[in-house]
Amino acid sequence: MQSNLKTMASGAGIVFIGMFISKVLTYAWRIVVARVGTEEYGLLSLGLAVLGIATTISMLGLASGVLRYVSYYSGKNDEARMKGVITTALKITVPLSLLLAAVTYLLAETIAIQLFHNARLVPVIKIIAFAIPLNVTANIFLAALRAFQKIKYEVITKQLIEGIVRLAATITAVYLSWGLFGITIAYVTAIGSIAIFSFYFLEKHVFPIIKTKIKSISTQKELLSYSLPLVLSSIIGLILSWTDTIMLGAYKTAEIVGLYNAALPTASLMLLFPTAILSLFLPVITRDYANNRIENIKKTYASTTKWIFIANFPALLIMVFFSQNIISLLFGGNYATAAPALSILAVGYFITSLANASGAILDMHKKTKLILKISVLTAVGNVLLNSLLIPPYGMIGGAIATSFSLVFGAILVTYHARKNINVSAYNLTMLKIVIVGSVMMYALYFGLHQFYNTIPTFPAIVGTIILAIIYLLAIIRLKIVQKEEKEIINLYTKAMNQIKKIKTKS
Repeated sequence: MQSNLKTMASGAGIVFIGMFISKVLTYAWRIVVARVGTEEYGLLSLGLAVLGIATTISMLGLASGVLRYVSYYSGKNDEARMKGVITTALKITVPLSLLLAAVTYLLAETIAIQLFHNARLVPVIKIIAFAIPLNVTANIFLAALRAFQKIKYEVITKQLIEGIVRLAATITAVYLSWGLFGITIAYVTAIGSIAIFSFYFLEKHVFPIIKTKIKSISTQKELLSYSLPLVLSSIIGLILSWTDTIMLGAYKTAEIVGLYNAALPTASLMLLFPTAILSLFLPVITRDYANNRIENIKKTYASTTKWIFIANFPALLIMVFFSQNIISLLFGGNYATAAPALSILAVGYFITSLANASGAILDMHKKTKLILKISVLTAVGNVLLNSLLIPPYGMIGGAIATSFSLVFGAILVTYHARKNINVSAYNLTMLKIVIVGSVMMYALYFGLHQFYNTIPTFPAIVGTIILAIIYLLAIIRLKIVQKEEKEIINLYTKAMNQIKKIKTKS
């Protein structure tokens, strides 16, 4: 198991650092946009929802197909079919994305006024339409880079370049007083940068598509037969991602959407650490599964879930106890009313983060139909709950609906994962973490409230930092982290050296 954990940690390091930098840049961008105005932020969020829907339809699941078949033919050194997979995907998705871009542009007024009841959204949707083919093309190239296991180029492009271009262009637009129009243009510019740089890295450093004498062999039939069934899964993911935002825009106002989209991405930070640590979890356990090393899988699964719990439980407490301070500090006092939504969403994202490893267990056992059924149930429940709760309760209703749906899906995934490997990742260790974290956070909250008769932001930040240090010491003192797991912490510190090497080679 120790070698498994080391492999996961070393591979996750670059992903984690890339994602961390990306989150910082994205949050800086959100803060800049949010400061322009709650309605403007809400209108942009609705525009991005339209972009997400159009992109998902245009992709036809082919990004997954490219990832699968480029990897497969790479293992066979079949360059003609490798090129054929990429070019076939582009020949299908680019024309479709151009068609949807044209339809989106022409129907911008209908979407904005009939669905969202806001004429100011019309120019946003028209500008966003130009991003659809750019986004689709970028996704194909990024999938190809991942298939060739060149994750460093994907991180540089998707996590770094996009964030820097988006933030710089947005700051420029705000400085020039271009308002919502300029901010939307800045976002489209960032997507264009992904398309350009992902193509550049693929063409110059990985696998040339244009400057090559290799004749591509079409793989359209097998590519579509593999990818089309995945469209349903993509649509389900789309429903889970955008239902609350779209319904808030339809039932309420763009200002409410803006407030809600201050809470939603903040709560989703719960997925940062799990995504990084799970980047190699599935390959590691699948390798053990192929060699019938079931005990290794059980231990790796339990340790991974425990790490996620250790990392995210303090984050959950902070978002629940200090939600108003967090929202006001990041987005401004105008967004303080989104604090209750943040607390509710944090619970849902915390529980779903714990189920990520369980989802990988189901993938390992090829339980794709079961995963699809759970996803459908969760998505349908999410739509129904949002339609019931948003009209009377607004963004609080949306937060409850989304959080409940996430928890429901997480429980089902965890239950079936436990049935498949006959092990539970939860034990008395988790109870120790809950007691330690809860007692310390309640002491801080109660102390601040008694001393200041309120919760001032700066003392809360200082107190949280001090408690974080005490929390880590308590985790070690109580032997919550086992001896063989302590080495993993050191491996993450080496990730900085990996980043330096990447920059040098690039």
